[in-house]
Amino acid sequence: MINARLITIKTLRPTNTRGTRVSIKSDGHGIQLPYDYRYNSSVNQAYDHLSELGIDICLISRNDKGETVFITEDMHTPIKHIK
Repeated sequence: MINARLITIKTLRPTNTRGTRVSIKSDGHGIQLPYDYRYNSSVNQAYDHLSELGIDICLISRNDKGETVFITEDMHTPIKHIK
């Protein structure tokens, strides 16, 4: 049996006070990154962020809500930078 961790990626639309953001959530924890227009999409930005943290993405899929889901075997690395 393989243990897998699901990481959900979602683009948050701009509001009157905040710009477009990328939401990355897993295991009840999450982070919001300001959308970086250098990337083609929020999925590419999230993938790059997680790769910088050392999280190896095994599979990319979509859930029933239309959100992108990354699947990884890394069960312990936090999805945000620890200072």
